[in-house]
Amino acid sequence: MEGEILRCEDFAPPAANTPKTARRPPPAARSPVTLASFFVERFEPEYVRLQKPATRVGYDTVFRNHLGPHLGGLPLAAIDEDRLSTFRAELRQRLEASTCNVVLAKLAKILRFAKRVRLIAAVPEIEKCRTCSPSPVVTA
Repeated sequence: MEGEILRCEDFAPPAANTPKTARRPPPAARSPVTLASFFVERFEPEYVRLQKPATRVGYDTVFRNHLGPHLGGLPLAAIDEDRLSTFRAELRQRLEASTCNVVLAKLAKILRFAKRVRLIAAVPEIEKCRTCSPSPVVTA
């Protein structure tokens, strides 16, 4: 882990009666990591860079145009279902439902990755925007 400062506590053996998991603070107790810092420092280098070029462009565009300006300054733990509902309503005013769903799907992936690396305890449910499907054509 290049550039990381190691502390003595990192190498100290656990106390006799303390379970190993008690040494690590729970995700909510750590300093808040914002969506923007997580995207730049962890998600982009560890996930996005491993994708095909078009997918990389898609994540960059969605983050730069939609996620960063509206949710980027929020701590990951603050992105809950209520905040997502408001964000989805704002998106729907500016975008078509299908584009709105692309943005929400990429946000969902970012949050699942944050859960996988234990920065959040749970991923909030992200509802998609409803798309109007064409009426079926009935012929007689």
